[in-house]
Amino acid sequence: MINNTNGRGASLWVFVGMFTALPTISICYNVLRWEWFSQTFYDSAAGTYHGPLPNFLPKKLYDRYRPNPATFQYNGVFVLLNVFWSLFCTSPLWIMLFGCTNLPRYLGY
Repeated sequence: MINNTNGRGASLWVFVGMFTALPTISICYNVLRWEWFSQTFYDSAAGTYHGPLPNFLPKKLYDRYRPNPATFQYNGVFVLLNVFWSLFCTSPLWIMLFGCTNLPRYLGY
């Protein structure tokens, strides 16, 4: 529990859910549906995908900056985003590791 100014406590489970459970579910879903995601992004870049959600960009702006499906590295982007998302979601653990242990002293910091 984190104590508040008026004496009531806030549960840490909300933070655990926000920073670990929900992102983990998202990452697992992306990994399990990897082919569907890559096909959807490829079709979207090629201009042949007509999904359930409309594009948030105007068509003229979207067509101007659409990546070339033959040269755009979709798998590299997926891997990079998943690695970044994993590191971001574990940032509270890294903060606790460096702030609450002697690990920085052993690393020379």
